[in-house]
Amino acid sequence: MDEIAPDAEKVSQREKLRRAAATLSALSSAPPPPPTYKTHNQLREIQTFFNETIRETLGLRGFALQLKVEKAGTLEDFRALRTPYVEAVRNRKGDLIAEALAERLDALLS
Repeated sequence: MDEIAPDAEKVSQREKLRRAAATLSALSSAPPPPPTYKTHNQLREIQTFFNETIRETLGLRGFALQLKVEKAGTLEDFRALRTPYVEAVRNRKGDLIAEALAERLDALLS
């Protein structure tokens, strides 16, 4: 009987590990929590900034970038668009305007 107890204990430990792994997997694949009021307003301000400045500086050439802005839903998504946005503005309008808009964008993203 003593030989059976250690096997049962091993099964129990394996089951605990399996459950813990399943829980960890479920937590890591869970969607992010909903944005707070402050974050929601910040995201809206960033999206408005992108929409207005892309239209003003890039026109129709900014259409693909505009679509990416519409798909962005998190602060990280918008941060990933910073470099392509600044480069596109720099190519179209020059360094001075690109740097000024980058500074404004950086303030919104912080």
